Amino acid sequence: MYCYSYLKTRWINKVKTSKKFVDRVVDVEYEAYDIEFDEALDKSYDEVVRTLKELEKTPLWPQSKLSSMYFFTDLTLDKLSKEIGISKSTTYLAVKRIKEYLRTNLQSPFHNEHTKEKG
Repeated sequence: MYCYSYLKTRWINKVKTSKKFVDRVVDVEYEAYDIEFDEALDKSYDEVVRTLKELEKTPLWPQSKLSSMYFFTDLTLDKLSKEIGISKSTTYLAVKRIKEYLRTNLQSPFHNEHTKEKG
């Protein structure tokens, strides 16, 4: 009886395994890599970094510093607020204010004619 159960489960496992793998090859056409969009992303990143450094010389310097720490490290808002010793809501509002500033004052590479053609 044990041998029968053992062989039966081995057979079932073999059948299940054979159904998981497909022997056919699917040809997929890939789009050409868009170097212009990649360069636009690099330019936007550099512009964000430059703008944040410029904001450190204005009255928005605390928000700029917090946002830089949040954007360019792996800290969450909660960990950042604990590390600095301020409330989570203050950290959130500072990052939110800088995000709004960047959104209104910088051009996003995701919202131009180049990306509209693809979509």
